[in-house]
Amino acid sequence: MQTLNVLVLQERPFQLMALHQMLNANGVFNVLTADTLASAMDVLTRCNRVDLLICDEAMAEPECEALLAHLLDHPGVRAMLVVGAVDATSPNSLCTRARAQGVWVLGCLPWPVTVPALDQQLRRYREGYSCGSARSQSLMLTQGACTAASAAR
Repeated sequence: MQTLNVLVLQERPFQLMALHQMLNANGVFNVLTADTLASAMDVLTRCNRVDLLICDEAMAEPECEALLAHLLDHPGVRAMLVVGAVDATSPNSLCTRARAQGVWVLGCLPWPVTVPALDQQLRRYREGYSCGSARSQSLMLTQGACTAASAAR
């Protein structure tokens, strides 16, 4: 099984700890944490590769924009998972804006996040990433077209 490198960006300590424990329960032990956008950007700049960035929809608008700009400048992040009070269909949601910029968004999980729901997203990452480059295939993979991504190569 592939070892995943995960960065959790969460300002609330309890939810940060809960996500970390749920990742561990799903066999993911390379977990980095950040409680501010600045510390997350520092981690992203220093790290060669982050397979999955988990962040909260509740970030302020300027922080969301700064995070998305940073992700475009640092292509080492392969996928994003958004948690919180998420309306994934809203044009202003972090999920929608990230997808529009070509970020592979695995999904949007509402609080409280559960171990099985997180496991489903981790499986989706592993299955989708095995189909090809997450960055270049991001739009096809988010629509579940893994076979189309494979055929396009």
